[in-house]
Amino acid sequence: PENWKYLSYRNELRSGRDGGEMQRQALREEPFYRLMTE
Repeated sequence: PENWKYLSYRNELRSGRDGGEMQRQALREEPFYRLMTE
């Protein structure tokens, strides 16, 4: 389900204004997101 997680991660990025806090917490677990934020 690695692909599914990636898709969900991308979907959360699109709906950032829908859930900013929840989105940040979910993306925080993504290593790719951490690389982009570093």
